[in-house]
Amino acid sequence: MQDLYGVYRALEEQVMRQALPDLGPVRGLSGPELLEADEGEVARLLILAAVGSYAAGGPPATDVLSVVSRRYQERSFLCTGRSLPRAVELIGLLDAAVAARSLRQLGEVADHVSQGWPGYSDSVFPAAFTALAARLDPMSTDAGGAGLGAGTFNGTAFRPAAAFATASAPGAASEAASGDGGFAVTSFTRREAGLGHAAAGRAVQAADLLRESLGRYRASPYRADAVWVFTDLILAELMAGRVREAAGVGEEQHRFVEEVFTTLPPVTGPAGAGVAFTRPAGLRPRALAPEDHELLLRHVRTGQFLVEACRHRSAEDFAAAVDLLSFGWAHFADSPYPRILRHLAGRYAAPGAPWEVCLGAEGWWHRMLRSSRARVTSAHLVATATALRARLAHAGLLVQGDVALLDAAVVHARLYGAAATVEWVTRYVGELRPRIPDLLRAAVTYLQAPTAQEAARLLASYTALRAACAAPDLLCAAGLHPAGPLHPAGPLHPADPPHPAGPGGAVARGGRSPRLEVAFYGSLLSVEGITVHRVTPAPLAQLLRVLGEEFARAGERGEEVPFLSAAELAERTGRTPAALAQTVRRFRAVCQERFAEATAFPIGPETVIQGRPGYRLNPDSVEIFLPPPPPLPPTLPEPPEPSASHAAPAPAGTAVPGGPAELPAPPARMAARAPAASRTPPVSRTSAVSRKSLAARTSGGTPQISSAPATGTPPPTPHPHSPDPHSPHPHPGPAPGLSSVRRPPAGSGPAPSTRSLL
Repeated sequence: MQDLYGVYRALEEQVMRQALPDLGPVRGLSGPELLEADEGEVARLLILAAVGSYAAGGPPATDVLSVVSRRYQERSFLCTGRSLPRAVELIGLLDAAVAARSLRQLGEVADHVSQGWPGYSDSVFPAAFTALAARLDPMSTDAGGAGLGAGTFNGTAFRPAAAFATASAPGAASEAASGDGGFAVTSFTRREAGLGHAAAGRAVQAADLLRESLGRYRASPYRADAVWVFTDLILAELMAGRVREAAGVGEEQHRFVEEVFTTLPPVTGPAGAGVAFTRPAGLRPRALAPEDHELLLRHVRTGQFLVEACRHRSAEDFAAAVDLLSFGWAHFADSPYPRILRHLAGRYAAPGAPWEVCLGAEGWWHRMLRSSRARVTSAHLVATATALRARLAHAGLLVQGDVALLDAAVVHARLYGAAATVEWVTRYVGELRPRIPDLLRAAVTYLQAPTAQEAARLLASYTALRAACAAPDLLCAAGLHPAGPLHPAGPLHPADPPHPAGPGGAVARGGRSPRLEVAFYGSLLSVEGITVHRVTPAPLAQLLRVLGEEFARAGERGEEVPFLSAAELAERTGRTPAALAQTVRRFRAVCQERFAEATAFPIGPETVIQGRPGYRLNPDSVEIFLPPPPPLPPTLPEPPEPSASHAAPAPAGTAVPGGPAELPAPPARMAARAPAASRTPPVSRTSAVSRKSLAARTSGGTPQISSAPATGTPPPTPHPHSPDPHSPHPHPGPAPGLSSVRRPPAGSGPAPSTRSLL
């Protein structure tokens, strides 16, 4: 018996030849080859079988495919129920399109299939839809070809290759050659291409593509995706210097959201029914839950902050927009948005006062928790917590700000005892209790724990409750991190005096030598959460980048980190040995100065950069290293801006060049591979988990997009529907699939598109 992948490949080859698919292997799927497969891959297989059968002139395959779907849903432990129900509904929509011989409905099916799938345009599906369209309406082809003629879908004219080739998007040439441009162009692919242009700095082209994508989304059930694309369009207009036009888009976005609120009824029934909108079981939303209401308004606020930031050159408003867009979105760093925001910051930030793109509120929060391991001073910890809470409040993330303050109280109690903590946190209780009563109660109970064992149990309850707001990992804080608090003398022994008692006499005792996090957040250099340089000198950034490369390479190979001689390092950095030595001396001095000001941890001169007989990142003390983001590439010149319409469709009746459309070769893998992140990932000598979590907090990735259906989710460049979180496009990880979509916790950042089927 073939495995699922083998069945899919055979089916794909048959569809490529426009031969009638053999459904026998599909019908026979029943054992481990089916039950142990990913639900999204099963859904893709069934949809391809349905489209391929019709494209070859065969009968409906709905009955056979429904049996396989039920078999998987009833018997597979891996079934989540998020992909197959929508896939079966989509096959029913395909049946209706064929029965009505409707190209419009067929276009709607293609649009559904593409959502949240970056590899859709390179798959066999666009050409299969084109072949089916030729059977439904032979008059839609020109004299020698099998492409679509003039038609409309979602109110937008669409044609085969000729129309798509003008987009100058990746893959446009191959799509044009195959004659399947009509179905290769969808709301999602247009958005993905627009975000790619924006990330490359081509604002005018990005705006044109995003405007076309928005038109398609507005005419579809993907209202959440439409709201998100409004924000994308605001970004593109601002990048192009058109602040007034961006403000107009924002006003239109607000009116659209109000319209959604009036057309979709509120959720009724048991808690959790709200997933009907952000993660619907079907293709169309049925109701609007309170969290959906907040999600859409969050997109509106993001656009408003962006416009105000650029209009008034306000770093505070720009920070609020970054926080709204990125907070709680694990794959933000892998999306196109960091690069887009860097272009925007470069254009509007005041000279000498750069806007921070790579360090949002979530990153500050993480650094606050991490710094506690170096026994940050009480005053520094409290000041950081209150400033972080104020920043989150400015963005409208009030609950997250309150949780950050409570986290600081828990950490403060571990370091300085419950009495000292109650002294400063009491003034905020009146504001915290109405918004987070359960979490506040858990924190207060923890601070009053009578024994260390009880404190540990209560801390676990607190940690579970705070997870609802997508807060950073609390275990990296003092006394909670596996490595324990830092200690200048190395590992603590049972006879060593403990740190000050925590709540109820609980002791924060270290068990290992220092394990530091050295991280770049844009131009800011952080060592264990302590800011060493807000704007890192270029020679130091270059030096650490080279040492970090060796650190990463040795970690991957499981080898000792080598020392680089002064001569070799000079050759790789373009600096003289004397200049390198001076850079290292200055860095060590500044590190010691910053740690002396903010912590009780006297960092040694060779704790980060170890010398003699050369230079390297010290593997005995550095746990995680995150290099600086690569510089933005030079922006390529854009074509002149169109004088009238931004999205001018090809004139009706234009003939499509070329002969019969050939189906593209099947992809090497069943699931589309998203582009790899352009940013070097954080390197950990000890923990893959810490490496992953740190990467999620920084923002310098390649364009990846996932879509957020208005029926679906919110709007970052990847929509709320991306696979794990189906990100607005490139996102490393599992291939986009229905089963890979996860709904973020309430209060978290934008999620991927609700509609992602594949």
